[in-house]
Amino acid sequence: MNTLGIIAIVIIASISGTGTIITVLALRRAMMNNKEFASQIEQIGHSLGGVVERIEGIGRAFDAISTRNEQMAQTLDSVITRAEQINQNVERLAERNEQTSRTLENITARSENIGQTLNGIVERLEQTNGTLEKVAGHNEKASQLLEGIVERNEQIGQTFDSVVKRSERTSRVLERIVKSNQEMIYKLDNIVTRNEQTGRISGRVAERHENISRALTVLEGRIEILSYRDELSASGWQTKLRACQRQAARHEPAYAQAQRNKYRLTDAGRAFLPPDLKKEINDILCEDSSIEDNELILSLGLPYLFETSQQKQAEFDVFLGVITSFADEIRNKT
Repeated sequence: MNTLGIIAIVIIASISGTGTIITVLALRRAMMNNKEFASQIEQIGHSLGGVVERIEGIGRAFDAISTRNEQMAQTLDSVITRAEQINQNVERLAERNEQTSRTLENITARSENIGQTLNGIVERLEQTNGTLEKVAGHNEKASQLLEGIVERNEQIGQTFDSVVKRSERTSRVLERIVKSNQEMIYKLDNIVTRNEQTGRISGRVAERHENISRALTVLEGRIEILSYRDELSASGWQTKLRACQRQAARHEPAYAQAQRNKYRLTDAGRAFLPPDLKKEINDILCEDSSIEDNELILSLGLPYLFETSQQKQAEFDVFLGVITSFADEIRNKT
C-alpha cells in the first residue's frame, strides 16, 4: 500500500469513526514506510482541525436557528394575543351596537309620549280659550246690566221728582224706591265682587299660560336634542358635522378655517370653548383616539352641550362645528 492509500484510509477512518485502533495502525505502518509521512500526518491533523471547526460552526448555526425559532414562537404568541384582543373589541362593538339600538327604541317611545303630551297641552289650551271666551261673554252681559241699571236709576230720579209733589202715597212709593235702590246697590256690590273674582281668575289663567309657555320651551329643547341625537346616530352624521364646521367658519368672528379639505380652529374658536369641555375632550381622545366624532359628541352628552351653547348664546350647529374641529386638532397631535 502506498502513501496516498494510507492517507485515504486515515481520513475515512477518522470521518466514519471506525475506531482509534485502525487509525493508529495505519499511522504506524505509514511511519515505517516513509519518514516524510509525518509531515503529511500533520497536514491531515490540520485538515481534521478545520473539519472540527466547521462542525462547531454548524453547531453554532443550529443554536442560532433554535434561538430564531424561539423568537418566532414568541412572535406567534403575541399575534395570537392581539387576535384575542381584537375579538374582544369586536364583541364590545357588538354590545355597543345593541345598546345603541335599545337607545333608539327608547327615543322613539319617548317621542311618541312627547307627541301625546303636546296633544294634551293643545287640548287644554283650547279649553282655556273657551273658558276665557265665556268669561268675556259674562263680562259683556254684566256691562249691559250695569248700563240698564244706570238708565233705570235715571228714570227713577225723574219719577222721584214728580213723586215728591204728591201725597203720602208718593212717600210710600218713595220708600219702596229706596228699598229697591238698596237691593240694586247690593246687586251692584255682588257684581263688583264677581268682577274682582273674574280678574283674579284671569290672572291665574295668564300665569298658567306662562307656565305652559315655559314648558313648551323646555319640550322644544328636548325635541331638538332628540333630533340631533337621531342625526348623529344615523349614517349621514359626517355630512351633518361637516355642515356644522362650515357654519363655524362662516360665523362672525370666524371660529374655524378651512385648510386642505379640513377645518382648523382660529384663536377665537379656541377661546370660545370652555376649559373644562376642552379637558374632557382631550381626556377621551387620549384614551381612545379612534373614537368617531359622532360617538365623541354623544358621549359628552347632548343636554350638557345644548345648555353650554345657550350659555354662550351661540347656535348649536356652530358649537358642534367648533367641537369637531378641536377634536381633529387633538387627533393630529397624537
